[in-house]
Amino acid sequence: MKKSKRKLYDNIKLNDFRELVSRYENLYADKTAFIYKKDPHDKEKISISYSTFANDIKALRNSFVTPWLTR
Repeated sequence: MKKSKRKLYDNIKLNDFRELVSRYENLYADKTAFIYKKDPHDKEKISISYSTFANDIKALRNSFVTPWLTR
């Protein structure tokens, strides 16, 4: 298979996971990040936006950091 020299998209350098989360939170705040069902047999699907997902990640990060700060 011959490799194409054409660039498909621009690369964006991200230094850490925090930058990745922040970038997509700002670019796609109100768009759906993912959809899931609580139970495979449920009809109801739950949609999570990028901003909600970013807030959940930040809350998780804070739950890891907070015990270290209270010592």
